[in-house]
Amino acid sequence: MKTNTKIWIWILVLALLAVWAVPKMPFNEEIVRKIEAQVYVEGVPVRTTEVVIEGERSRYLFSDRQMFFGDFQMEEYPRTQREDMMAEISWHERFDVEQIIYAQNATFPDLEMERDLIMDEAMEHFALGFKDGRIVATSSELMEEYRERYSKED
Repeated sequence: MKTNTKIWIWILVLALLAVWAVPKMPFNEEIVRKIEAQVYVEGVPVRTTEVVIEGERSRYLFSDRQMFFGDFQMEEYPRTQREDMMAEISWHERFDVEQIIYAQNATFPDLEMERDLIMDEAMEHFALGFKDGRIVATSSELMEEYRERYSKED
């Protein structure tokens, strides 16, 4: 083979490898936020709480699923502030679903929280519910959307 042909084959192989590998690589974004939110009981705001979000958000190219791993600590619920308690939040664009799961020391404790939540991709606005009916949300509009989307009342 001529040298030019070998060079073009190597370039083609490297290009194909890049096309295959780049979409699988996560582009991580460090998230550090303190957000004030309201605690709603039966749709009425009863108190303000602070939510601390610290961790890493992975953004995969050409994927409908995105992930966050780190702290999602709510002043309203001290169990989320335990040592080694980590949250995993996932976004599934195709299904328009966001979910949160807490893990501590390789276990998944029952925190009396719902797994479904509403959260924007910037992680600045959210709404999530507790099994006792409380909803923690950054706005009344998100609280109402959460109630409409995930209400167990029929």
